Amino acid sequence: MAAATTTKLVRTLVKDNAVMVFSKSYCPYCQRAKAALTDKKINFKAIELDLEKNGSAIQDALLKITGQRTVPNIFANGYHIGGSDDTLAALKNGEFLKKLNATKKGPFALENTEEAESSSSVDAGVQDKAQL
Repeated sequence: MAAATTTKLVRTLVKDNAVMVFSKSYCPYCQRAKAALTDKKINFKAIELDLEKNGSAIQDALLKITGQRTVPNIFANGYHIGGSDDTLAALKNGEFLKKLNATKKGPFALENTEEAESSSSVDAGVQDKAQL
């Protein structure tokens, strides 16, 4: 997948999902962040990059877009939250829910960027987490 197409895919996933988690199935920090979201009954979509044939390209696109290549890489309502520690802190201090519930979407969900729209999809490793 070309870099521009992968970047469009990442932007579309962030735009189309209230909470988007880029993760790896074996990563303990990813597991901790996803567990914290689940404990707070926050729905999220997760892509396990180690299970994706284009997972490395997605990580490269995340680096280009956010400056962060590590996982988890988490977004809420188009706002980049960051990694596990950032997510746990934002959940604790209320910033996560503030951004999630903001009427104005964050910069990563705006459609006025040339890379914001795409109908691309990912292969395996995608999870929808329903509220418990």
